[in-house]
Amino acid sequence: MTAARGFTNVEILVIVGCVTVLFIGMVLAIDPSRRLSQARDAARRRDAREILAAITAYSMNRDGAYPSGIDADPETFQVLGTDASGCDAACPNLHAVPACLDLSGDIGRIPFDTLVGTGGMTGYAVNVNSQDAVEVAACAPELAASISVRR
Repeated sequence: MTAARGFTNVEILVIVGCVTVLFIGMVLAIDPSRRLSQARDAARRRDAREILAAITAYSMNRDGAYPSGIDADPETFQVLGTDASGCDAACPNLHAVPACLDLSGDIGRIPFDTLVGTGGMTGYAVNVNSQDAVEVAACAPELAASISVRR
């Protein structure tokens, strides 16, 4: 009589179970939702820098004048977009005015936050402080306490 070669069903089930446990442990260690939040926050920082660079370039080409519509109140932010109202609710962590500020005609295409932004409300706000420095902030950072750039 010859001995049968190969694995038994029990041995195969044990191997599949071990591989499954290792896979689940690896997925939990990677934490994909946190990685996605980090990637979106990085995109918000990049977009804020791009908006600030566009406003700065506009100002430099026009002898220091900022695009029309940016108010002189250092206490309030203006959310970028085309909506006529409701923009202050989009940025609860910033003191924003209700109407959105449309700068698309002055500085071109404005990026929008992929999680909370729309064409009418981008998810980014701009402010000129008392030292005449422009600050661009993201309205809804996920992991960071705040995301803003200033020049």
